[in-house]
Amino acid sequence: GSLVAQTAALGANSIGANTEAGSFESIASHAALGCLAGAAGSGDCASGAIGGATSAIVAPLVGGALGVTTNADRESTVNQVVVTAVAMLAGGGLAAVLGQDGLIAAGAAQNEALNNYLSSKPERQAYEKANRECANGVWSSCASA
Repeated sequence: GSLVAQTAALGANSIGANTEAGSFESIASHAALGCLAGAAGSGDCASGAIGGATSAIVAPLVGGALGVTTNADRESTVNQVVVTAVAMLAGGGLAAVLGQDGLIAAGAAQNEALNNYLSSKPERQAYEKANRECANGVWSSCASA
C-alpha cells in the first residue's frame, strides 16, 4: 500500500527531473512506473501503465491550457485540482474503455500529475531567479535568463 505509493511518488519525481514533459521518454517512463506500481500494489500492470502514460500526455496539455509555466503556477490549488482531476478522468476512463481497472489507472495518473508534472522544477527555479535578477539590473544574470 503506502510503501508502493511512496516509491511510485519518488519514481515520478525522478522521471520529471530527468525528462521533458510530454516527451516520448516521459510517457514511456510513466507507463513503466505505472506498470510496476500497479503490479506491486494489486497485480495489475496494464491499468497502471495506461494511467501513468495517459497522465504524462494529458497533464502537460491541460497545464498548458491553464498557463502553468512557473513553480508558483504548479503550486496553485486550482491548477493542481484541475490538472490532477482531468488526468485521473482521462487515465481512468481510457483504462475502463479498454477493459482494464479504471481506479488503478486513475491512481497512477494522479501520481504522475502530482509528483511529476506539478512538482517543482529546480532548473525552472534557477531560470526564474535569473529572469528576476536580470529585470532588476543584475546584468550577469541576463545570460542565464
